Amino acid sequence: MLNILNVYFDDCIPHWHNRLQHVQFHVLVLVTHGKLLYRLNDVTREASKGELIFIPSGTQREAFNDKEILHQKYAVIFTCSPELNLPLIQKTDPQFIRVRMFDYYQERFISLHRQSIERREYYDTIQTGILLEMLGNTCRELEAPPLPKRRAAHVDKLEQHITQNYRKPLVLQELAELIHRSPNYTLSLFKEAVGQTPLEYQHRLRIATAMEMLQNTTLTVTFIAHHLGYYDTSYFYKMFRKYTGMSPTAYAARDREL
Repeated sequence: MLNILNVYFDDCIPHWHNRLQHVQFHVLVLVTHGKLLYRLNDVTREASKGELIFIPSGTQREAFNDKEILHQKYAVIFTCSPELNLPLIQKTDPQFIRVRMFDYYQERFISLHRQSIERREYYDTIQTGILLEMLGNTCRELEAPPLPKRRAAHVDKLEQHITQNYRKPLVLQELAELIHRSPNYTLSLFKEAVGQTPLEYQHRLRIATAMEMLQNTTLTVTFIAHHLGYYDTSYFYKMFRKYTGMSPTAYAARDREL
């Protein structure tokens, strides 16, 4: 029904380039840093951080670095049977989606990429589950009615504030004051637009950052926990396990085995 062919992580690679070809598979991409250029069916389009790109099978694709800034992105290539009745998969034109739940997609792509590297027992089943979950949520993103401009501006302001201060304690009253609304309204608006509460959004940002730090540094779990605002290390363990299914110690140990 769904077959994952490969998962890639491109991390600011100089002179990066995807040669021109008709792709015979679907591609789902999340840009996590910087920007790049795609030429899809002879149409050139910029992709930047926060965008999810779906490139359907049969697309003529070429991609290359932006002239000024390198990019970081995750990509999964896959095939699927017609029985997978998802609106996104049925689209024949490339889709560029400015996702509302960027931190969620980043976390899931990190896990997807990790499964492809480790290849432990049942990794293919776990990979398939992660991708199906992302595809389902992407269909929701596409079908969700757009927020009115003023409400969308409020959500953008809240997201920006949380992203810039995600290591600090989150106070709902402070968020409400940012948009001059009540705490209940602020909570309801954010959850409607983003699909999670502000606190859940903050936790996902923190855990996604922790995953990257555990993968790419030799910092201790305690240091990372404190750095991210978890001054109770046992609580950090609890939240990390909630979002990844394993402890930070086990996560770091797997990297040392790879």
